[in-house]
Amino acid sequence: MDLQRVSCVLLMFIFHYTNGFVYSTLCKVSTFNGYVTCDCSSLGLEIIPSDCPSNTSYINLSDNSLAELKPCAFCQSPDVKKLNLDNCPIFRITNTSFAQLDSLRVLSFRHNSIVSFTSNVFVGLSNLRVLKIRHELLASYPEEFWSDLSNISHLYTYDGPKDERFGKFLSAMKSLIYYSHGIGGCRGLYRHYRKINDNKDEYIYDAFVAHSQEDYIWVYGPFRTFLEIEKNFKLALHDRDFVPGKFIADNIIDTIKVSRKIVFVVSRSFLDSEWCQYELDMARMHMFQQNREMLIIILLEDIPNRKLPSRLKQIWEKITCLETDEKTRNDQVPNGDNIFWKRLHLAIKP
Repeated sequence: MDLQRVSCVLLMFIFHYTNGFVYSTLCKVSTFNGYVTCDCSSLGLEIIPSDCPSNTSYINLSDNSLAELKPCAFCQSPDVKKLNLDNCPIFRITNTSFAQLDSLRVLSFRHNSIVSFTSNVFVGLSNLRVLKIRHELLASYPEEFWSDLSNISHLYTYDGPKDERFGKFLSAMKSLIYYSHGIGGCRGLYRHYRKINDNKDEYIYDAFVAHSQEDYIWVYGPFRTFLEIEKNFKLALHDRDFVPGKFIADNIIDTIKVSRKIVFVVSRSFLDSEWCQYELDMARMHMFQQNREMLIIILLEDIPNRKLPSRLKQIWEKITCLETDEKTRNDQVPNGDNIFWKRLHLAIKP
């Protein structure tokens, strides 16, 4: 009898149910630079665990046996910014399941059992920027509540779209990068953008400058000296002008929109950078939407044509390309008589 009592106490200590949550010692909690991750994936969980710290930034609940999300399912982690609910047999969700997740930026909700949304389950997720979900499921979201998702900037979908309703939803979004995936992998990248402000005559910056960190010295040295100090242009530079605390992707998109020109300082390190490639994609999208030539490519190194990305070659006739020579790359002070600097000035000049 005593042994049974001890076993019962231990079980109550390890698994304690309170308000639909379960305390466990199964989730792996890690911290890196203040970013707290609570990995509860592939544990066969049927109930949302409560052992994730209250300051958790990322909760991974993928590949579990969760069948429903009860009201206030994540209220114990109000600071979570990323939530993964992929590959769970979730078939029931309420319009308060995501309550108090004011900081949530990324939600992955793929390969679940729910057939359609019958209520505004995403209400209150005002900071949600990235959503990964099935075409058909998203298309079922009540039209009168589409505004719940108006701040999404990146949408990843798969298996569809099945009808015109999804297209109608897409056109209602004010600013969106839309990725479509099939069973066998990525099938296509679609970009949708609806103008928020039709007055594009005024810009905050003369040029947005995209470069890799390895080229920082040249960009913030002779390049910035020539354009800002000597020619009085206003540049948008990552380290100086991006808004602190804002998602990098949002900073890139918002800054490109308010820049008259977009300058890419292309080097081998630039081509190896995923963020630089993302900036190139956003710039191409904006160029097509604006229907004007606004891209300037500076080749900071001798790069063979075969090494240039196809996304750049496809628009080669619509861009201004400037090549640097060894002297231009090594000069600490720009020489205004050099043909490169003269051409750069003319390219950015209104």
